[in-house]
Amino acid sequence: MELMKNILVVYYSQTGQLTEVLDALCKPLRDHDGYHVDMLRIYPEKAFPFPWSVATFFNVMPESVKQQVIALAPFTIPKTKYDVVIFAYQPWFLHPSLPATAILQHATIRAVWKNTPVVTVIACRNMWLNAQEKVKEQLIGMGAQLKGNVSLIDKSGNLVSLITILRWMLLGKRYPFGFFPKAGISDVQVVGSAKFGKAIVEAIDHDALDSLQQKFLALNSVEINPNLVLLETRGVKAFGIWAKFIGAGGEPDAWSRKLRVAIFAVLLPSAVFVLSPILTLATMYKKWRNKAALEEKVNYFRGLDFRKNIFG
Repeated sequence: MELMKNILVVYYSQTGQLTEVLDALCKPLRDHDGYHVDMLRIYPEKAFPFPWSVATFFNVMPESVKQQVIALAPFTIPKTKYDVVIFAYQPWFLHPSLPATAILQHATIRAVWKNTPVVTVIACRNMWLNAQEKVKEQLIGMGAQLKGNVSLIDKSGNLVSLITILRWMLLGKRYPFGFFPKAGISDVQVVGSAKFGKAIVEAIDHDALDSLQQKFLALNSVEINPNLVLLETRGVKAFGIWAKFIGAGGEPDAWSRKLRVAIFAVLLPSAVFVLSPILTLATMYKKWRNKAALEEKVNYFRGLDFRKNIFG
């Protein structure tokens, strides 16, 4: 008689969107007679508000970029060893969210995940490449084995999704309005996440986790817009500068920092709207001039390899 396969799912979900994705993705795992699935939803010790206020939302940027570790509410992992771990997270300001960073650097997590196959699941607006690079680095550091990645993004245009996501994050309104669609991952994508769960089941059953990413890619698990690769490259550098500028204002409650956050909160959305057409043209030129190099980067981000400082 075969032994039961134990699966651990670890995640933080502020809005509930990631919970919806995981409910669909993990259903084939939970329905499998030979699998036991432990769902572990992690909470920060001090909860982040939702909806956010403008000040609070933009004030977490420096710590997110610096990957500062926050305190997590107490949690218990039922077992000391699992056959597969599914780690689901969302990026904040092109880096893993603060709870995701805290999960990855938690001593108990690192001990349980060591020498264990890990599948990452991302749900975000559209830019996740740098965040995943940081996650890869953390997994390597703890001795975990990344076997697959699923990245679900808002498929609306960059400017459209910016408007809908800010409305959702700051007002709590996700539903469609005017000609704007529902914010975030579509219902079709959420329900369709079950196909990735089925791929995980097949990979475990056939001892084929090393080929899981190829199965995922065949199911369109990762869709990368080359324009966004270049935009994110610029964004990572810009956020590094802004993180230092805001962080130099002191602690989050310091008036000097709040002033710097206010400047950032005005300039960031404005820059996206004003510079987006210019950057699109610049990106088109760069794509034409360095097409082979850009295609190589896109192929890299579709895979699981890790190159330190890929964003410079």
